[in-house]
Amino acid sequence: MNAPARPCWHASVLRRLREAAGEPADRAACRLGALAAAFGAEGAPPGDAIWRWSRLAPGGSPVEIVWRPGRAGIGWTSEVAPPATPEVRRLDRALALAARFGFAGFDAEALAGIARAQAEGGLAWGAWLGGRHAPEGDALKLYAEIPQRAGELAGAGVRADWPETGELRMVGVSAAGVEYYWRVERCAPHVVYRAAEAVGATRLLPEAAALLGELRDAPPAEALAGPRLGLSLAFDADGKPLALSLFLGASRAGLRAPDDLRRLGRRAGDPLGGAFERLWRDGMVRPSVLGLALTAQGIGLQVGWAPCPA
Repeated sequence: MNAPARPCWHASVLRRLREAAGEPADRAACRLGALAAAFGAEGAPPGDAIWRWSRLAPGGSPVEIVWRPGRAGIGWTSEVAPPATPEVRRLDRALALAARFGFAGFDAEALAGIARAQAEGGLAWGAWLGGRHAPEGDALKLYAEIPQRAGELAGAGVRADWPETGELRMVGVSAAGVEYYWRVERCAPHVVYRAAEAVGATRLLPEAAALLGELRDAPPAEALAGPRLGLSLAFDADGKPLALSLFLGASRAGLRAPDDLRRLGRRAGDPLGGAFERLWRDGMVRPSVLGLALTAQGIGLQVGWAPCPA
């Protein structure tokens, strides 16, 4: 008799999160189970090579679990096809999976721009899907790679709103709108200020700088600038700027040990913080990226999680 297959990494993690996250964790596990089958990891144990090939997260994990402190529910980002699938075919695979999950109606103009940019070639990963599961319902987001020097084809209209931002490398498309992501080798403070101004959030910059400064043990004046910073601008379906987000690798953001999470959880009063801290101490997860979003309504945080190295 064959031994039962060991659960995938994400299934084990979501099972541990179930008490704190509630029923949305079950919906996340269902979606990720289908995606694990799509990229060939169904039943593969955490140390298997199928968990070490992707560009999505440190260590090569094809799945990242996302926690948003202070917000109910759970999220994820995932590969959509096996490692051998050519990058140029991954966008179509992602759209087919989204349709299978019951999501359609992605912005046609944004998809056309993505297709033009990807036709230039030079893709490294192609496309991912992301999901957000909350008590009130589910959402799905397409993440599409923009090749180097092809950014104007995918986001020409954005350049006038946010100049000097670096190179456009990814576009996210959801029912809520479109988000453009830049990689910035060295970000100047005025770039962040102008982006915050576009979304009506300049008053929040001191608080955001203080928060990141505390995490990074850096002066607030330096916290929102520096090398290797990721930035994004999100627009609603009518093209209005909604949110500025900044992304840093977890270690650069000051998340180097489980105790560091307490500053985020305490600020948000979120029980999932304690659950992730325990998973980290148990060697099941490690943080991969910290995101900080500024909108006219306030500041939001998110932490991406990947498997600990085998």
